[in-house]
Amino acid sequence: MGLITRIGGILLFVASFFLAWETFKHYLIANQASLQLKTLGNGHGSMYRLCDETGAAIEKLTSVDFDASNPPSDIKNYFYSIENPKQYLVNGDDAVVVEKGPYTLKKFTVNHDATLTTSTLTAAEAPSTNGAVEYDVASAYIVLDQDTPLTTNMKRSSTDLSLEWSGTQQGLPSHPLLEATMPPHLSMSDTITNLSPAFLSAMGALNDEFNLILSLSCTAEQVVNIDSAGTDSGPGGADKAQCTASQMNDFAETDCACCMLHSEYITNLPAQATFRDCNEFLDDSSTAMSTLSLLAHYDGGVAVKEAGEAKYDGSGDAFVQTKYEQTTIYTPLVQSHTVNDITFGYPSATIGKLVSSALLSTAEKTYYDANDSTRGDAVDVATLMLTGEMDDALPFRLGNAAAYTKKVAAVCYSSCEAVDVGNSLYDSPLGWTCSGNAPGRYETDEPDEIALGGIDCMPYSSTYATVMQCSAIDTHLSTSPGDPEYQACVCADGSSDWAAEGCCLAGGMLDGEDLTGNGCLYEVDGILGSTNYAGTNDSEDRVNIGAAIQSYIARERSSTFSRFMCPASGSGLPEHQLFNRFETIEGQSSYDMYYATGRPRIQQDDKMTTSASDVYSLSASTGSDITYFPPKGMSLETDHNVISSGTARLVPHPVYVTAGKVAVDFMNDKDTGYAVQRAKTCGTNECLVAARMKPVDSSFAR
Repeated sequence: MGLITRIGGILLFVASFFLAWETFKHYLIANQASLQLKTLGNGHGSMYRLCDETGAAIEKLTSVDFDASNPPSDIKNYFYSIENPKQYLVNGDDAVVVEKGPYTLKKFTVNHDATLTTSTLTAAEAPSTNGAVEYDVASAYIVLDQDTPLTTNMKRSSTDLSLEWSGTQQGLPSHPLLEATMPPHLSMSDTITNLSPAFLSAMGALNDEFNLILSLSCTAEQVVNIDSAGTDSGPGGADKAQCTASQMNDFAETDCACCMLHSEYITNLPAQATFRDCNEFLDDSSTAMSTLSLLAHYDGGVAVKEAGEAKYDGSGDAFVQTKYEQTTIYTPLVQSHTVNDITFGYPSATIGKLVSSALLSTAEKTYYDANDSTRGDAVDVATLMLTGEMDDALPFRLGNAAAYTKKVAAVCYSSCEAVDVGNSLYDSPLGWTCSGNAPGRYETDEPDEIALGGIDCMPYSSTYATVMQCSAIDTHLSTSPGDPEYQACVCADGSSDWAAEGCCLAGGMLDGEDLTGNGCLYEVDGILGSTNYAGTNDSEDRVNIGAAIQSYIARERSSTFSRFMCPASGSGLPEHQLFNRFETIEGQSSYDMYYATGRPRIQQDDKMTTSASDVYSLSASTGSDITYFPPKGMSLETDHNVISSGTARLVPHPVYVTAGKVAVDFMNDKDTGYAVQRAKTCGTNECLVAARMKPVDSSFAR
């Protein structure tokens, strides 16, 4: 009996083994190819895998319906506002910071002009020509501070997926009405006071404020020579002599010093007869300091000094007023702007004038080197610089400041007013000011006006003041045409607008003061990173999303994205982990991250680089987006013959944060348990698995 039992047990074990083997063969061998596609393959299991120019994947990518295939994004912006800016900057007090928000928006995005190309991330010996998808992106934003009906006149061609627009608009089926979600106590006109990222970026290109002031009068080489300024200027002498008036800011004059440091100047009596004390540039009534304060005032800079307080030049004298009769000194380092301007962008008079003036000698040297050592006309070179044609050669991209200034004129000129001729400020820029705001986005149908909807018009005061300055030059030259202290104004856009509304000047001299860059406005990007053309003058406040997208595509530069959407076939290849990874973002494979200056309040040491000699750090455009991640594989549960929801793998998923231009690693939250972090929805042939993830702490330990 025992033998029979043992034999029966053996037979049962053998039968069970063969049953298990047949099951194993059925699921893991017979269906091996199918299983690999869903677990370890090259993205076949993903609804986003895109290897063909037709099909569901590319239709999803280029959808214009804003339904489940391409839903709009919800945005909530919170801002920190400094309540004690003067005490923070001048006294070194801790900043009193108040958080304001949420300011809510809805973002509508369309991917268009999609093409397939060879990927740079594949290691295949014969890479597919369809490995990556390239496409342009256009967006429109709706501020959710009121109920907004939406319409569209846009559709996608059924033949080639191109965009088409008609003259008839209809209600947007997926979102006929956006309801207000912004708290009623908040408004896009709320004011935020904080450090100016745009000015800090300019300081990164010019090192610091003092270097900026010096660069308005001297070349970069002449500023460097300050450390060698001395009286030993004979043959073979190492010290540099003081630059003469004609040598100042001439890129060819590299063997003289801009000035002598104050500490050396006060102890070197022989040098005082021939050298200029560098502290003279810091005199509050000098042209440079007066201009800096005036432009900072236009740009919403905060007050840091009142009449009666000590001057910056170290003389101990009391400050009275600037050259332009300001009795308050303003700084551009901390500025106040409306939430509207911070969100969508605004003009900067400070950067438009000061940075262009500081870079002029660099631009002239660049032109000289690129044109067989031929010196270019100063006005011609300035025109090239102020129209954006020298951006790639300069350390700071000014863009087409001339054209942007003209656009601001269209919405702000009507807000400008000059004092009467008999007023003491008539000959001062302070007598030619603009105030108020441009028409809002719900007050016009003109796309260029919508893009500037609601901006603060105060910075345009610098442009309007060129009417006074250029008219004074014109009057003087009519009686003294040969006066070398006066030169006729030249608008960088080729117009003669200086006679009426003002313009961005590429040339002009008023009583010895160079006006190059006067009136020029620099376009500061909003935190959204793109221009918004969503607006209307419709009596029912209906916004045509299709028209907004069309205006964006027609007016904004191409912003090509490239993603790795078709990795090589096989099992477990390393490049499978790169599925959906960005290869380029807005046409760039890497970005400048920060400028190191050696000065803690300006330096943004976010890449572990502490050397002040490093000009900038590059961050690669890597990672996926926040919508979906590379497939990480599933697992078979041992007691069920089905594909399970899988087990979470503790591997980082890099997500590229566009606003920060850096990839942040995300990972499953092991502390809260995997069960509540994952969800699975299955159809007939495949399952869609979602996971809630959190940023990896090490991403911010830099």
